[in-house]
Amino acid sequence: MARIEQLNTLLQQHINEIFVRDVEWPANSLATIIKVSVSPDLSWADIAISVLPINRDKAVLKKLNNQTRHIQHLLKQSVRLRKIPKLRWH
Repeated sequence: MARIEQLNTLLQQHINEIFVRDVEWPANSLATIIKVSVSPDLSWADIAISVLPINRDKAVLKKLNNQTRHIQHLLKQSVRLRKIPKLRWH
């Protein structure tokens, strides 16, 4: 498995743990990570999420955008990387 693919899997696992443990979701909504794609220079991580119910997707994305820095901070504490990519939610 290529290094980027390993990093994608590692970040997905750790962000999922953060989702369960530390993110307060809008009422009656659920978000799961479908895919993580890290850029070759490790500066960005594009994260595709699935939201249920579908009509809550804007509220969930707004919540994630507001908490991105906090999620990155928690990710930096749990993953041993020199540079944590900036997160973008899709």
